[in-house]
Amino acid sequence: MNFILPFLIPKSEHKISFNDKLLYVGSCFAEEIGSLMHSHRMNVKLNPYGILFNSLSISRTIKDIINQRIYEAQDLIYDGSVWHSLNHHGRFSHPDKEQCLENINCEIREASSFLNNANWLVITLGSSWAYQNVNNNEVVANCHKLPAKLFQKVLLSSAMQQESLQETITELKSLRPSLNIIFSVSPVRYIRDGLVENNLSKAQLVTTVNHLIAKNSNTYYFPAYELVNDVLRDYRFFKEDMVHPNEQAIQYVWSQFLEAYMDNDNLDFMNEVSSFLQFQNHRPLHPHDQEKHHNETLKREALITEKINQWKLQNKPSKS
Repeated sequence: MNFILPFLIPKSEHKISFNDKLLYVGSCFAEEIGSLMHSHRMNVKLNPYGILFNSLSISRTIKDIINQRIYEAQDLIYDGSVWHSLNHHGRFSHPDKEQCLENINCEIREASSFLNNANWLVITLGSSWAYQNVNNNEVVANCHKLPAKLFQKVLLSSAMQQESLQETITELKSLRPSLNIIFSVSPVRYIRDGLVENNLSKAQLVTTVNHLIAKNSNTYYFPAYELVNDVLRDYRFFKEDMVHPNEQAIQYVWSQFLEAYMDNDNLDFMNEVSSFLQFQNHRPLHPHDQEKHHNETLKREALITEKINQWKLQNKPSKS
């Protein structure tokens, strides 16, 4: 008797290696999976503009990185105490205007350099609902709790999202022809929009992504949304807010991602790193064991680092 809906995820013909560079862009779920990859010694650049939800903001972010856009004072908005960019997450906001701009532009330079040599771009779309700046009708990434009268809530159509993302993919392929792109839809349900409205939003995203992967080579869909909401399904896999996947669910989705996009040799390496991290995070019960644990951690860390470096030397990627 099955107590879980069987769901076979096709294994990708292209595999992720410890030698690869991965850029993650998108929702908070992209942060969760990208952070796991980073903690397991993968070469990851995570959300250069901070957490993003709507497709148009994600497209603009990637285009800014490709073109190495330089943000200037007129691109910021002041709320009386802090400077914000409506294209960025709040972690870039700062009381000092020049520092805000420096943080933004420094991150763009780093992301642009990273993207020029990236092997994978992982995009997690969060919502088709977005907010437009009423002054210029541009979709913003973050309202920063500014007065509601400054923004208008809109539902982005699948056609609009397809057009924006396709333009971005075309630019990406021109810059980096060998780039592999993985799309996913965040499994987080945005109930502040309403349950019916959330389902409508997610349906637009799934339609958008399926159109894009049918049209573009080396472009894939990883079913994070379906894994959480159709395979796991049970509320025991969610946090107390009943909308965000809990640690157990995130680990399950991550394991499915690895199975789909890594070969056996890299998976074995990943398991070794996981074992090391479990040992590293262990806290000795007795104070006299702490020094012994610390020394053993350093020894294992050196061994893991040496193995990964050897792997990278033996498996150098071909140049695009």
